[in-house]
Amino acid sequence: MRAITVASIAVLASIAVAACGVTSTTSSTTGNSTVSKSTGGKGIGITRDLTYDGEDIAVTLLKVVPSASSSESGFGPDSGDRWVAMQFQIKNLGQAPYADSPGDDFQAIDAAGKTILAQDDAPTTAGSSFSDQVALTTGGTVTGVATFEIGSGDTIKTVEFIPGGAENALLYGAPAVVGKWAVG
Repeated sequence: MRAITVASIAVLASIAVAACGVTSTTSSTTGNSTVSKSTGGKGIGITRDLTYDGEDIAVTLLKVVPSASSSESGFGPDSGDRWVAMQFQIKNLGQAPYADSPGDDFQAIDAAGKTILAQDDAPTTAGSSFSDQVALTTGGTVTGVATFEIGSGDTIKTVEFIPGGAENALLYGAPAVVGKWAVG
């Protein structure tokens, strides 16, 4: 009887945690690859392992700021728009160096299905943007912010990381490698 009561309490606690929207993330490491599983949280804390052009990386969504403020006077979204900032961490999992301009690799999809490229000139209080050129040795990490300008009433549903450039994906068709996170 005691085992049934403990099991019942565990089930009820799980339901209560899920109802509150609390995120639980667990990770396991095998060799050079980290696999993360997350419940709740709309993609925050989820890591996507990607291989592109001989480079193995792990990209993790760390936080989402739905209405990011400008960190510099005179800069900001157009009238009627807002900035949505998302902080990511990129880790080099491979033996080969990782070299890219990761700020160019992010795009968002809004509620209407429209693709929005990350802004490369949006200084926000959410954190620093990725530098133009990132070079990581094995195990190296970099953290940066991808910022998207959307209408004040619009919602971003998905954010994507496309190694080799999101703009190239728009111009030349579906890329072979895409990391996706549900955010809205």
